[in-house]
Amino acid sequence: MTQIRIAEKNPRKRGELFEKMMGELLKERGYNVRFNQVKPGYELDFHARDKHTGHEIIGECKAHKEKIDSPDLLKFFGKFILERRTKNI
Repeated sequence: MTQIRIAEKNPRKRGELFEKMMGELLKERGYNVRFNQVKPGYELDFHARDKHTGHEIIGECKAHKEKIDSPDLLKFFGKFILERRTKNI
């Protein structure tokens, strides 16, 4: 597994930098990216759509040293299911 290290002490700023980095990566791969997508009852860090195929990606960026615990994964899975049911992805 590849690890990415972001040289920022402030955890909030580190997370924002990671979000921007992911957005730039997706833009270079041909996606339109929207950040901080606020939905009724939840928020997504980004929503990206491929300019050519329409393929969509949603994401939550976590910039932690430790592995992400299952409650965070379950929260994201719930957001994914909601997006899928409302046909946003």
